[in-house]
Amino acid sequence: MLQILDSIPAELAGWAAVLAGLGLFALLLARIERRTQARAPKMAEPATPAPEPGFDWHTATATAARDLARASELASIQARAALQIDAVEHAYNRMLAQCATVTDFGLAQPREAAVAPAREPETPARQPLAA
Repeated sequence: MLQILDSIPAELAGWAAVLAGLGLFALLLARIERRTQARAPKMAEPATPAPEPGFDWHTATATAARDLARASELASIQARAALQIDAVEHAYNRMLAQCATVTDFGLAQPREAAVAPAREPETPARQPLAA
């Protein structure tokens, strides 16, 4: 019986260490939970607010008119891109022809241009928006 009484302080110290470890683990989990909730993204406001009764329609129409004026600019960019594509295709065909004279690997035959070369679009005369 004396041996059992001698082991009680050691068991109590062991259980106290286990309970202290569990308590610290619970505190750590609670702290992590609070941090993740604080970092959670808030609900974002809508990017474009709905028009209000006093909405500035002049600003909206000016933006639309500016975007419409860019249409001719975009057409010219597209025409230049088509010209560059035609030039690259021509260079590719010349390279294939030069390689065909040196090697006999059955390279693809030069392709014909799929579309006629693009021309610069004519810019139409601007007309006022209001009739």
